[in-house]
Amino acid sequence: MGRGLAATGVLLLVALLAAPVLFAAHSRPAWTPAPASPATAPNHPAASPGQELRPRLGGGSAELLVYANDTAIAPATGVEANLTAFTPAALPPASSFQVSVAAVLGGVEVVFGIFQNTGNAPTAFLASFSNRTDQYLSLSYWRNLTLVDGTPYGFNLEHGSGTNWTLTIGGALFDGSRSNATIDCGVSSLQWVHGLSFSETVAFGGNRFVPPAVVASLAFATEQGSGWYLPRLGVANQSGFGSGPWGIQGRVQHPTLAPGELVSGPSIAPVANGTPLWRSGPVPVDLRLQVSPTGPLAFGTVSVNASLTDPNGTPLPSVPLQFSDSNGSMFFPAGEQTDANGTALAAFPAPNASAPATDTVSAVVELLGFLGNAQSSITTSPAQELLVSPVNAPGRIVPGATVQLTFEVRTVDSHPASGVAVLFTLSGPGAVDPTAAATASDGTVAFTISSYGELAVLQVTVRVQQPGFWGHDQVGVRVAPDPPTLLDTIAPYEWPAVGIAVAAVLVFAFYTRRRPRGALPVLRLPPPRRRVRVEPPRQP
Repeated sequence: MGRGLAATGVLLLVALLAAPVLFAAHSRPAWTPAPASPATAPNHPAASPGQELRPRLGGGSAELLVYANDTAIAPATGVEANLTAFTPAALPPASSFQVSVAAVLGGVEVVFGIFQNTGNAPTAFLASFSNRTDQYLSLSYWRNLTLVDGTPYGFNLEHGSGTNWTLTIGGALFDGSRSNATIDCGVSSLQWVHGLSFSETVAFGGNRFVPPAVVASLAFATEQGSGWYLPRLGVANQSGFGSGPWGIQGRVQHPTLAPGELVSGPSIAPVANGTPLWRSGPVPVDLRLQVSPTGPLAFGTVSVNASLTDPNGTPLPSVPLQFSDSNGSMFFPAGEQTDANGTALAAFPAPNASAPATDTVSAVVELLGFLGNAQSSITTSPAQELLVSPVNAPGRIVPGATVQLTFEVRTVDSHPASGVAVLFTLSGPGAVDPTAAATASDGTVAFTISSYGELAVLQVTVRVQQPGFWGHDQVGVRVAPDPPTLLDTIAPYEWPAVGIAVAAVLVFAFYTRRRPRGALPVLRLPPPRRRVRVEPPRQP
Protein backbone atom coordinates (compact mmCIF):
# COMPACT_ATOMS: atom_id res chain seq x y z
CA MET A 1 0.00 0.00 0.00
CA GLY A 2 2.95 2.31 0.63
CA ARG A 3 3.98 2.03 -2.98
CA GLY A 4 0.41 2.79 -4.04
CA LEU A 5 0.43 5.99 -1.98
CA ALA A 6 3.78 6.95 -3.37
CA ALA A 7 2.63 6.35 -6.90
CA THR A 8 -0.45 8.52 -6.37
CA GLY A 9 1.69 11.30 -4.97
CA VAL A 10 4.09 10.90 -7.87
CA LEU A 11 1.23 11.36 -10.30
CA LEU A 12 0.46 14.70 -8.67
CA LEU A 13 4.11 15.72 -8.85
CA VAL A 14 4.46 14.76 -12.49
CA ALA A 15 1.20 16.45 -13.44
CA LEU A 16 2.07 19.66 -11.61
CA LEU A 17 5.60 19.79 -12.95
CA ALA A 18 4.47 18.90 -16.45
CA ALA A 19 1.60 21.38 -16.47
CA PRO A 20 3.67 24.32 -17.80
CA VAL A 21 4.85 22.13 -20.67
CA LEU A 22 1.54 20.43 -21.37
CA PHE A 23 -0.59 23.55 -21.30
CA ALA A 24 1.83 26.33 -22.30
CA ALA A 25 0.75 26.18 -25.94
CA HIS A 26 -2.94 26.17 -24.97
CA SER A 27 -3.36 29.05 -22.53
CA ARG A 28 -7.05 29.54 -21.73
CA PRO A 29 -9.29 30.81 -18.90
CA ALA A 30 -9.98 28.57 -15.93
CA TRP A 31 -12.56 25.78 -16.37
CA THR A 32 -12.24 25.77 -20.17
CA PRO A 33 -11.78 22.20 -21.48
CA ALA A 34 -8.26 21.47 -22.69
CA PRO A 35 -7.56 20.79 -26.39
CA ALA A 36 -8.45 17.46 -27.92
CA SER A 37 -4.88 16.36 -28.65
CA PRO A 38 -3.44 13.87 -26.12
CA ALA A 39 -0.55 14.85 -23.88
CA THR A 40 1.98 12.45 -22.45
CA ALA A 41 4.88 13.70 -20.36
CA PRO A 42 8.32 12.11 -20.84
CA ASN A 43 9.35 9.30 -18.52
CA HIS A 44 11.54 10.30 -15.60
CA PRO A 45 12.33 8.99 -12.11
CA ALA A 46 9.95 10.22 -9.44
CA ALA A 47 10.52 10.90 -5.77
CA SER A 48 8.28 10.22 -2.81
CA PRO A 49 5.90 12.98 -1.66
CA GLY A 50 7.76 13.51 1.61
CA GLN A 51 11.12 14.00 -0.07
CA GLU A 52 10.38 16.20 -3.04
CA LEU A 53 6.73 17.23 -3.43
CA ARG A 54 6.63 19.56 -0.44
CA PRO A 55 9.83 21.54 -1.11
CA ARG A 56 9.09 22.02 -4.83
CA LEU A 57 5.54 23.26 -4.23
CA GLY A 58 6.39 25.27 -1.18
CA GLY A 59 3.29 23.84 0.51
CA GLY A 60 2.16 20.31 1.16
CA SER A 61 -0.34 17.59 0.41
CA ALA A 62 -3.07 15.56 2.03
CA GLU A 63 -4.90 12.37 1.14
CA LEU A 64 -8.11 10.56 1.94
CA LEU A 65 -7.63 6.88 1.22
CA VAL A 66 -10.15 4.02 1.15
CA TYR A 67 -8.93 0.47 0.71
CA ALA A 68 -10.76 -2.85 0.49
CA ASN A 69 -10.04 -5.08 3.46
CA ASP A 70 -11.51 -8.14 1.76
CA THR A 71 -9.44 -11.01 0.39
CA ALA A 72 -12.31 -12.09 -1.87
CA ILE A 73 -11.68 -9.23 -4.32
CA ALA A 74 -8.87 -11.20 -5.99
CA PRO A 75 -8.18 -12.74 -8.40
CA ALA A 76 -10.06 -10.37 -10.72
CA THR A 77 -10.02 -9.45 -14.39
CA GLY A 78 -11.55 -5.99 -14.06
CA VAL A 79 -11.88 -2.95 -11.81
CA GLU A 80 -14.94 -0.70 -11.82
CA ALA A 81 -15.72 2.66 -10.19
CA ASN A 82 -18.44 5.28 -10.52
CA LEU A 83 -17.19 8.81 -9.88
CA THR A 84 -19.37 11.91 -9.98
CA ALA A 85 -17.82 14.97 -11.61
CA PHE A 86 -17.16 17.53 -8.87
CA THR A 87 -17.70 21.28 -9.09
CA PRO A 88 -14.38 22.90 -10.03
CA ALA A 89 -12.65 24.46 -7.04
CA ALA A 90 -10.91 27.84 -7.04
CA LEU A 91 -7.43 26.47 -6.50
CA PRO A 92 -4.52 28.59 -5.28
CA PRO A 93 -1.36 28.82 -7.42
CA ALA A 94 0.61 25.61 -7.93
CA SER A 95 -2.22 23.46 -6.52
CA SER A 96 -4.22 20.47 -7.66
CA PHE A 97 -7.01 18.12 -6.64
CA GLN A 98 -7.44 14.52 -7.75
CA VAL A 99 -10.07 11.78 -7.31
CA SER A 100 -8.77 8.42 -8.46
CA VAL A 101 -8.73 4.65 -8.22
CA ALA A 102 -5.46 2.70 -8.18
CA ALA A 103 -5.01 -0.98 -9.05
CA VAL A 104 -1.69 -2.83 -8.79
CA LEU A 105 -1.49 -5.32 -11.66
CA GLY A 106 1.71 -7.31 -11.36
CA GLY A 107 4.58 -4.87 -11.61
CA VAL A 108 2.42 -1.97 -12.83
CA GLU A 109 0.15 0.33 -10.85
CA VAL A 110 -2.64 1.79 -13.00
CA VAL A 111 -4.26 4.99 -11.75
CA PHE A 112 -7.37 6.57 -13.33
CA GLY A 113 -9.92 9.21 -12.35
CA ILE A 114 -10.47 12.98 -12.47
CA PHE A 115 -7.69 15.57 -12.08
CA GLN A 116 -7.79 19.37 -11.76
CA ASN A 117 -4.95 21.87 -11.33
CA THR A 118 -4.78 25.63 -10.91
CA GLY A 119 -5.45 26.66 -14.49
CA ASN A 120 -7.41 23.76 -15.95
CA ALA A 121 -10.84 22.22 -15.57
CA PRO A 122 -11.39 18.76 -14.07
CA THR A 123 -10.21 16.25 -16.68
CA ALA A 124 -10.30 12.47 -16.94
CA PHE A 125 -6.83 10.91 -16.86
CA LEU A 126 -5.07 7.54 -17.13
CA ALA A 127 -1.57 6.91 -15.76
CA SER A 128 0.75 4.03 -14.92
CA PHE A 129 3.75 3.57 -12.63
CA SER A 130 6.27 0.87 -11.90
CA ASN A 131 5.21 -0.83 -8.71
CA ARG A 132 8.80 -1.91 -8.08
CA THR A 133 10.70 1.35 -8.59
CA ASP A 134 7.91 3.96 -8.37
CA GLN A 135 9.04 5.10 -11.80
CA TYR A 136 6.46 7.01 -13.78
CA LEU A 137 5.58 5.15 -17.00
CA SER A 138 2.74 6.98 -18.78
CA LEU A 139 0.21 9.77 -18.37
CA SER A 140 -2.57 10.90 -20.71
CA TYR A 141 -5.66 13.09 -20.44
CA TRP A 142 -8.99 12.81 -22.22
CA ARG A 143 -9.13 16.53 -22.84
CA ASN A 144 -12.12 16.67 -25.19
CA LEU A 145 -14.37 14.78 -22.76
CA THR A 146 -16.45 17.46 -21.04
CA LEU A 147 -17.21 16.45 -17.47
CA VAL A 148 -20.56 17.89 -16.34
CA ASP A 149 -20.80 18.82 -12.67
CA GLY A 150 -22.96 16.39 -10.70
CA THR A 151 -23.00 13.77 -13.46
CA PRO A 152 -21.75 10.25 -12.57
CA TYR A 153 -19.22 8.59 -14.88
CA GLY A 154 -18.54 4.88 -14.96
CA PHE A 155 -14.81 4.02 -15.15
CA ASN A 156 -14.10 0.45 -16.18
CA LEU A 157 -10.61 -1.09 -16.42
CA GLU A 158 -10.79 -4.60 -17.86
CA HIS A 159 -8.36 -7.22 -19.02
CA GLY A 160 -8.30 -7.62 -22.79
CA SER A 161 -6.00 -9.74 -24.92
CA GLY A 162 -2.72 -11.09 -23.57
CA THR A 163 -1.57 -8.86 -20.72
CA ASN A 164 -3.26 -5.69 -21.96
CA TRP A 165 -5.81 -3.81 -19.85
CA THR A 166 -8.21 -1.25 -21.36
CA LEU A 167 -10.00 1.68 -19.72
CA THR A 168 -13.45 2.84 -20.80
CA ILE A 169 -15.56 5.72 -19.44
CA GLY A 170 -19.28 5.35 -19.89
CA GLY A 171 -18.59 2.47 -22.25
CA ALA A 172 -16.38 4.59 -24.56
CA LEU A 173 -12.67 3.92 -25.06
CA PHE A 174 -10.52 6.35 -23.10
CA ASP A 175 -9.45 9.29 -25.29
CA GLY A 176 -11.34 7.80 -28.22
CA SER A 177 -9.00 4.99 -29.29
CA ARG A 178 -7.91 1.57 -28.10
CA SER A 179 -4.23 2.48 -28.24
CA ASN A 180 -4.76 5.46 -25.92
CA ALA A 181 -6.94 3.40 -23.58
CA THR A 182 -4.67 0.35 -23.29
CA ILE A 183 -1.78 -0.39 -20.92
CA ASP A 184 0.36 -3.54 -20.96
CA CYS A 185 0.61 -4.61 -17.32
CA GLY A 186 2.42 -7.90 -17.85
CA VAL A 187 -0.32 -9.91 -16.08
CA SER A 188 -3.84 -11.02 -16.94
CA SER A 189 -5.43 -10.66 -13.48
CA LEU A 190 -5.37 -8.61 -10.30
CA GLN A 191 -3.86 -10.64 -7.47
CA TRP A 192 -2.79 -8.27 -4.69
CA VAL A 193 -5.74 -7.51 -2.40
CA HIS A 194 -4.27 -4.34 -0.89
CA GLY A 195 -3.27 -3.06 -4.32
CA LEU A 196 -6.81 -1.74 -4.89
CA SER A 197 -7.73 1.67 -3.43
CA PHE A 198 -9.82 4.83 -3.84
CA SER A 199 -8.22 8.16 -2.97
CA GLU A 200 -8.71 11.91 -2.97
CA THR A 201 -5.49 13.90 -2.96
CA VAL A 202 -4.74 17.62 -2.64
CA ALA A 203 -1.41 19.29 -3.34
CA PHE A 204 -0.93 22.99 -2.79
CA GLY A 205 1.69 25.71 -2.92
CA GLY A 206 2.00 28.40 -0.31
CA ASN A 207 -1.75 28.64 0.36
CA ARG A 208 -3.78 25.73 1.61
CA PHE A 209 -7.34 25.10 0.37
CA VAL A 210 -10.37 23.02 1.25
CA PRO A 211 -11.21 20.37 -1.39
CA PRO A 212 -14.68 20.41 -2.99
CA ALA A 213 -17.48 17.99 -2.14
CA VAL A 214 -17.25 14.66 -3.97
CA VAL A 215 -19.61 11.72 -4.44
CA ALA A 216 -18.52 8.27 -5.50
CA SER A 217 -21.57 6.06 -5.94
CA LEU A 218 -19.13 3.16 -6.27
CA ALA A 219 -15.60 3.43 -4.86
CA PHE A 220 -14.49 0.20 -6.54
CA ALA A 221 -15.56 -3.32 -7.41
CA THR A 222 -13.79 -6.19 -9.14
CA GLU A 223 -14.86 -8.42 -12.00
CA GLN A 224 -14.80 -12.13 -11.44
CA GLY A 225 -16.17 -15.19 -13.20
CA SER A 226 -19.60 -14.80 -11.59
CA GLY A 227 -19.87 -11.07 -12.30
CA TRP A 228 -18.97 -7.89 -10.48
CA TYR A 229 -18.01 -8.25 -6.82
CA LEU A 230 -18.42 -5.48 -4.24
CA PRO A 231 -15.86 -5.70 -1.39
CA ARG A 232 -17.62 -6.32 1.89
CA LEU A 233 -15.42 -4.02 3.93
CA GLY A 234 -14.09 -0.58 3.05
CA VAL A 235 -11.74 1.15 5.47
CA ALA A 236 -10.76 4.85 5.63
CA ASN A 237 -7.33 6.37 6.20
CA GLN A 238 -6.38 10.06 6.20
CA SER A 239 -2.83 11.36 5.94
CA GLY A 240 -0.96 14.63 5.46
CA PHE A 241 -2.37 17.97 6.44
CA GLY A 242 -4.91 20.36 5.03
CA SER A 243 -6.86 23.42 6.02
CA GLY A 244 -10.25 23.20 7.62
CA PRO A 245 -12.47 20.12 7.91
CA TRP A 246 -12.28 17.52 5.20
CA GLY A 247 -13.84 14.13 5.82
CA ILE A 248 -15.07 11.03 4.04
CA GLN A 249 -17.90 8.73 5.14
CA GLY A 250 -19.92 5.77 3.93
CA ARG A 251 -22.93 3.61 4.74
CA VAL A 252 -21.82 2.98 8.34
CA GLN A 253 -22.05 6.72 9.00
CA HIS A 254 -24.99 7.39 6.63
CA PRO A 255 -27.42 4.43 6.41
CA THR A 256 -29.11 5.81 3.30
CA LEU A 257 -25.88 5.31 1.32
CA ALA A 258 -25.29 2.07 -0.53
CA PRO A 259 -22.41 -0.23 0.36
CA GLY A 260 -19.42 0.98 -1.64
CA GLU A 261 -20.83 4.51 -1.92
CA LEU A 262 -18.85 7.43 -0.47
CA VAL A 263 -19.39 11.12 0.26
CA SER A 264 -16.62 13.54 1.11
CA GLY A 265 -15.90 17.23 1.43
CA PRO A 266 -15.66 20.11 3.88
CA SER A 267 -19.15 19.46 5.32
CA ILE A 268 -18.35 15.81 6.14
CA ALA A 269 -16.92 15.09 9.58
CA PRO A 270 -13.60 13.21 9.44
CA VAL A 271 -13.40 9.67 10.83
CA ALA A 272 -10.50 8.06 12.65
CA ASN A 273 -8.01 6.06 10.59
CA GLY A 274 -9.05 2.43 10.26
CA THR A 275 -12.76 3.24 10.53
CA PRO A 276 -14.97 0.98 8.40
CA LEU A 277 -17.08 2.91 5.88
CA TRP A 278 -19.27 -0.07 4.91
CA ARG A 279 -19.45 -3.60 6.28
CA SER A 280 -21.34 -5.70 3.72
CA GLY A 281 -21.83 -6.48 0.09
CA PRO A 282 -24.95 -5.41 -1.80
CA VAL A 283 -28.08 -5.13 0.36
CA PRO A 284 -31.71 -5.57 -0.75
CA VAL A 285 -33.97 -2.52 -0.92
CA ASP A 286 -37.71 -2.10 -1.45
CA LEU A 287 -38.63 -0.62 -4.86
CA ARG A 288 -42.28 -0.11 -5.75
CA LEU A 289 -44.00 1.19 -8.88
CA GLN A 290 -47.31 2.97 -9.37
CA VAL A 291 -48.44 3.20 -13.00
CA SER A 292 -51.28 5.44 -14.19
CA PRO A 293 -53.39 4.73 -16.12
CA THR A 294 -53.19 0.94 -16.05
CA GLY A 295 -55.41 0.70 -19.13
CA PRO A 296 -54.19 3.43 -21.48
CA LEU A 297 -55.22 3.96 -25.06
CA ALA A 298 -52.53 3.53 -27.71
CA PHE A 299 -50.23 6.58 -27.85
CA GLY A 300 -51.61 7.81 -24.53
CA THR A 301 -49.17 9.00 -21.86
CA VAL A 302 -48.40 6.61 -19.01
CA SER A 303 -46.97 8.03 -15.76
CA VAL A 304 -44.65 5.94 -13.60
CA ASN A 305 -44.02 6.74 -9.94
CA ALA A 306 -41.18 4.83 -8.28
CA SER A 307 -40.68 4.69 -4.53
CA LEU A 308 -37.44 3.40 -2.98
CA THR A 309 -36.93 2.59 0.70
CA ASP A 310 -34.75 0.35 2.83
CA PRO A 311 -36.34 -2.73 4.43
CA ASN A 312 -37.32 -0.57 7.42
CA GLY A 313 -39.24 1.87 5.24
CA THR A 314 -36.67 4.69 5.32
CA PRO A 315 -36.62 6.62 2.02
CA LEU A 316 -33.40 6.32 0.04
CA PRO A 317 -32.46 9.58 -1.74
CA SER A 318 -30.06 10.17 -4.66
CA VAL A 319 -30.29 6.62 -5.95
CA PRO A 320 -30.24 6.24 -9.77
CA LEU A 321 -33.06 4.18 -11.29
CA GLN A 322 -33.44 2.88 -14.85
CA PHE A 323 -36.90 2.56 -16.43
CA SER A 324 -37.92 0.29 -19.31
CA ASP A 325 -40.83 -1.76 -20.63
CA SER A 326 -41.31 -4.93 -22.63
CA ASN A 327 -42.20 -3.02 -25.80
CA GLY A 328 -39.04 -0.92 -25.86
CA SER A 329 -40.82 2.41 -25.33
CA MET A 330 -38.93 5.68 -24.93
CA PHE A 331 -39.13 6.85 -21.30
CA PHE A 332 -38.84 10.51 -20.28
CA PRO A 333 -36.42 10.38 -18.59
CA ALA A 334 -35.08 6.86 -19.04
CA GLY A 335 -32.92 7.25 -15.93
CA GLU A 336 -33.68 9.34 -12.88
CA GLN A 337 -32.38 9.75 -9.33
CA THR A 338 -34.69 9.50 -6.35
CA ASP A 339 -35.42 12.74 -4.51
CA ALA A 340 -35.24 13.42 -0.77
CA ASN A 341 -38.42 11.35 -0.30
CA GLY A 342 -37.00 8.38 -2.20
CA THR A 343 -39.29 8.89 -5.20
CA ALA A 344 -38.61 9.27 -8.91
CA LEU A 345 -41.02 10.06 -11.76
CA ALA A 346 -40.97 9.06 -15.42
CA ALA A 347 -43.43 8.84 -18.30
CA PHE A 348 -43.69 7.12 -21.67
CA PRO A 349 -46.17 6.95 -24.56
CA ALA A 350 -48.20 3.77 -24.67
CA PRO A 351 -47.31 1.71 -27.76
CA ASN A 352 -49.60 1.38 -30.76
CA ALA A 353 -52.02 -1.51 -30.64
CA SER A 354 -54.57 -2.91 -33.05
CA ALA A 355 -56.00 -5.08 -30.26
CA PRO A 356 -55.69 -5.03 -26.44
CA ALA A 357 -52.06 -5.81 -25.54
CA THR A 358 -50.22 -6.30 -22.25
CA ASP A 359 -47.07 -4.32 -21.52
CA THR A 360 -44.72 -4.79 -18.54
CA VAL A 361 -43.13 -1.69 -17.00
CA SER A 362 -39.88 -2.21 -15.06
CA ALA A 363 -37.53 -0.20 -12.87
CA VAL A 364 -34.17 -1.33 -11.53
CA VAL A 365 -31.70 0.22 -9.07
CA GLU A 366 -28.47 1.23 -10.81
CA LEU A 367 -26.22 1.12 -7.72
CA LEU A 368 -24.13 -2.02 -7.30
CA GLY A 369 -24.56 -1.74 -3.53
CA PHE A 370 -28.37 -1.93 -3.68
CA LEU A 371 -30.38 -4.87 -4.98
CA GLY A 372 -33.82 -3.75 -6.08
CA ASN A 373 -36.21 -3.97 -9.01
CA ALA A 374 -39.96 -3.77 -9.58
CA GLN A 375 -42.49 -4.46 -12.33
CA SER A 376 -46.04 -3.42 -13.13
CA SER A 377 -48.40 -4.43 -15.96
CA ILE A 378 -50.65 -2.29 -18.14
CA THR A 379 -53.09 -3.24 -20.88
CA THR A 380 -53.05 -0.99 -23.92
CA SER A 381 -56.22 -0.60 -25.98
CA PRO A 382 -56.32 0.48 -29.64
CA ALA A 383 -56.53 4.18 -30.34
CA GLN A 384 -60.06 5.45 -31.04
CA GLU A 385 -60.91 6.99 -34.42
CA LEU A 386 -62.40 10.47 -34.59
CA LEU A 387 -64.11 11.80 -37.71
CA VAL A 388 -62.82 15.14 -38.97
CA SER A 389 -64.81 17.10 -41.58
CA PRO A 390 -65.02 20.71 -42.80
CA VAL A 391 -67.92 22.95 -41.79
CA ASN A 392 -66.90 25.69 -44.20
CA ALA A 393 -63.99 25.33 -46.58
CA PRO A 394 -63.88 27.77 -49.50
CA GLY A 395 -62.86 26.15 -52.73
CA ARG A 396 -61.18 29.34 -53.90
CA ILE A 397 -59.65 32.48 -52.42
CA VAL A 398 -58.12 35.47 -54.12
CA PRO A 399 -54.34 36.03 -53.94
CA GLY A 400 -53.26 37.69 -50.68
CA ALA A 401 -56.56 36.95 -48.91
CA THR A 402 -57.02 35.63 -45.35
CA VAL A 403 -60.05 33.45 -44.62
CA GLN A 404 -61.30 31.44 -41.67
CA LEU A 405 -61.92 27.71 -41.91
CA THR A 406 -63.99 25.70 -39.46
CA PHE A 407 -63.82 21.95 -38.97
CA GLU A 408 -65.71 19.66 -36.64
CA VAL A 409 -64.46 16.56 -34.84
CA ARG A 410 -66.93 13.83 -33.92
CA THR A 411 -66.85 10.32 -32.59
CA VAL A 412 -67.77 7.46 -34.89
CA ASP A 413 -71.27 7.52 -33.36
CA SER A 414 -71.62 11.23 -34.27
CA HIS A 415 -71.12 12.77 -30.81
CA PRO A 416 -69.10 16.01 -30.62
CA ALA A 417 -65.52 15.43 -29.44
CA SER A 418 -64.71 18.37 -27.18
CA GLY A 419 -61.30 19.32 -25.81
CA VAL A 420 -59.44 17.34 -28.47
CA ALA A 421 -56.03 18.64 -29.53
CA VAL A 422 -55.90 19.30 -33.27
CA LEU A 423 -52.92 20.21 -35.45
CA PHE A 424 -53.22 22.37 -38.59
CA THR A 425 -50.71 22.24 -41.44
CA LEU A 426 -50.66 23.90 -44.83
CA SER A 427 -48.78 22.91 -47.96
CA GLY A 428 -48.18 25.65 -50.52
CA PRO A 429 -47.41 29.39 -50.60
CA GLY A 430 -49.39 30.46 -47.56
CA ALA A 431 -49.62 30.39 -43.75
CA VAL A 432 -51.93 28.93 -41.12
CA ASP A 433 -52.78 30.47 -37.74
CA PRO A 434 -52.85 29.00 -35.19
CA THR A 435 -50.98 25.78 -35.89
CA ALA A 436 -52.77 23.90 -33.10
CA ALA A 437 -55.92 24.27 -31.02
CA ALA A 438 -58.48 22.31 -29.01
CA THR A 439 -62.04 21.63 -30.12
CA ALA A 440 -64.91 23.52 -28.48
CA SER A 441 -67.81 21.91 -26.64
CA ASP A 442 -69.61 21.34 -29.95
CA GLY A 443 -66.55 19.65 -31.44
CA THR A 444 -65.69 22.52 -33.78
CA VAL A 445 -62.36 24.22 -34.18
CA ALA A 446 -61.50 27.28 -36.29
CA PHE A 447 -58.32 28.68 -37.79
CA THR A 448 -57.30 30.99 -40.61
CA ILE A 449 -55.25 30.54 -43.75
CA SER A 450 -53.51 33.27 -45.72
CA SER A 451 -52.25 33.10 -49.28
CA TYR A 452 -49.02 34.81 -50.33
CA GLY A 453 -50.43 36.15 -53.60
CA GLU A 454 -49.29 33.34 -55.86
CA LEU A 455 -51.64 31.31 -58.05
CA ALA A 456 -51.58 27.84 -56.49
CA VAL A 457 -53.56 25.18 -54.68
CA LEU A 458 -53.17 25.18 -50.89
CA GLN A 459 -53.51 21.78 -49.20
CA VAL A 460 -54.91 22.19 -45.68
CA THR A 461 -54.58 19.21 -43.32
CA VAL A 462 -56.37 18.93 -39.97
CA ARG A 463 -55.03 16.11 -37.81
CA VAL A 464 -56.03 14.86 -34.36
CA GLN A 465 -53.07 15.04 -31.97
CA GLN A 466 -54.82 13.80 -28.83
CA PRO A 467 -53.04 10.78 -27.29
CA GLY A 468 -55.22 7.71 -27.64
CA PHE A 469 -57.13 9.05 -30.66
CA TRP A 470 -56.53 9.42 -34.36
CA GLY A 471 -58.22 11.01 -37.35
CA HIS A 472 -57.56 13.59 -40.06
CA ASP A 473 -58.99 15.33 -43.09
CA GLN A 474 -57.57 17.36 -45.95
CA VAL A 475 -59.08 19.97 -48.24
CA GLY A 476 -57.67 21.91 -51.18
CA VAL A 477 -58.14 25.66 -51.58
CA ARG A 478 -57.43 27.19 -55.01
CA VAL A 479 -55.79 30.61 -55.05
CA ALA A 480 -57.08 32.50 -58.13
CA PRO A 481 -58.71 35.85 -59.06
CA ASP A 482 -62.51 36.24 -59.02
CA PRO A 483 -64.24 35.08 -62.32
CA PRO A 484 -65.50 37.89 -64.66
CA THR A 485 -69.12 39.16 -64.39
CA LEU A 486 -71.57 39.75 -67.34
CA LEU A 487 -70.65 43.41 -67.35
CA ASP A 488 -66.95 42.42 -67.39
CA THR A 489 -67.76 40.19 -70.40
CA ILE A 490 -69.50 42.87 -72.56
CA ALA A 491 -67.35 45.78 -71.44
CA PRO A 492 -64.92 45.46 -74.41
CA TYR A 493 -67.91 45.74 -76.83
CA GLU A 494 -69.79 48.49 -75.03
CA TRP A 495 -68.78 51.51 -77.20
CA PRO A 496 -68.95 49.69 -80.55
CA ALA A 497 -72.50 48.57 -79.70
CA VAL A 498 -73.51 52.09 -78.78
CA GLY A 499 -72.12 53.35 -82.11
CA ILE A 500 -74.05 50.78 -84.09
CA ALA A 501 -77.28 51.62 -82.28
CA VAL A 502 -76.84 55.34 -82.91
CA ALA A 503 -76.15 54.69 -86.58
CA ALA A 504 -79.31 52.58 -86.93
CA VAL A 505 -81.41 55.31 -85.35
CA LEU A 506 -79.98 57.90 -87.73
CA VAL A 507 -80.68 55.76 -90.82
CA PHE A 508 -84.23 55.10 -89.69
CA ALA A 509 -84.79 58.78 -89.09
CA PHE A 510 -83.43 59.69 -92.50
CA TYR A 511 -85.71 57.37 -94.44
CA THR A 512 -88.74 58.29 -92.39
CA ARG A 513 -88.22 62.01 -93.08
CA ARG A 514 -88.21 61.58 -97.01
CA ARG A 515 -91.63 59.68 -97.33
CA PRO A 516 -94.57 61.96 -98.65
CA ARG A 517 -96.97 63.12 -96.10
CA GLY A 518 -100.63 61.92 -96.34
CA ALA A 519 -102.72 58.85 -95.90
CA LEU A 520 -101.39 55.55 -96.73
CA PRO A 521 -102.82 54.04 -100.00
CA VAL A 522 -105.74 51.56 -99.68
CA LEU A 523 -104.98 48.08 -100.81
CA ARG A 524 -107.86 46.77 -102.93
CA LEU A 525 -108.27 43.03 -103.14
CA PRO A 526 -110.17 41.33 -105.99
CA PRO A 527 -113.28 39.29 -105.05
CA PRO A 528 -112.91 35.59 -104.80
CA ARG A 529 -113.55 33.69 -107.97
CA ARG A 530 -116.81 31.71 -108.29
CA ARG A 531 -116.40 27.99 -108.56
CA VAL A 532 -118.14 26.33 -111.58
CA ARG A 533 -120.14 23.29 -110.61
CA VAL A 534 -120.35 20.42 -113.06
CA GLU A 535 -123.28 18.09 -112.60
CA PRO A 536 -122.87 14.46 -113.34
CA PRO A 537 -124.83 13.02 -116.31
CA ARG A 538 -128.25 11.66 -115.52
CA GLN A 539 -129.10 8.00 -115.99
CA PRO A 540 -131.76 7.23 -118.57
